Amino acid sequence: MKDIIKKIINFFRKIEVYSLVVFVILMLVISFLQMIIKFFRFGGFDWLSPVLKYIVLWSGMIAASIATYEKKHIKIDVISKFAHGKMKRMINIITNFFAAFTCFFISVISWVYIFQIEYTSNEPPPFFNIPRWVLLLIVPACFLIMGVRFSIQGIKFIVPGNQELLETEEKI
Repeated sequence: MKDIIKKIINFFRKIEVYSLVVFVILMLVISFLQMIIKFFRFGGFDWLSPVLKYIVLWSGMIAASIATYEKKHIKIDVISKFAHGKMKRMINIITNFFAAFTCFFISVISWVYIFQIEYTSNEPPPFFNIPRWVLLLIVPACFLIMGVRFSIQGIKFIVPGNQELLETEEKI
């Protein structure tokens, strides 16, 4: 069972990493294309800037999710630097579950915003006839994923026997 869970986690992690690589390459290509078009005054494509804006949003959210998985996110934990033993463990449990709660809360608020404001909006789609609410779905989805990851990290400190399951560090 643990092997199946590890394989599933690693499969979705690979999707995240590869999609981030694709988005970064797309950003570079579109930015370069935009510069060439402006330099040679070929007119312009109105859809290039909005596409770039949403690719940056998607790249940032996916990168934040990857940083959470790898525990390389920004941490403000002055107290845990000086704590040891059970106190440090308790601080890690509290901070991870607080971060999970915050991510879940932002995810819910994002879903509410998207479906109450953007979904019912009469504004025209920014490009390629893709509705704005579809392009914004990455925000609540990634915050939900980050909330789950913080919860798992908190559980790791509560149940010490689950560490090998939760540490699926496969090099990609």
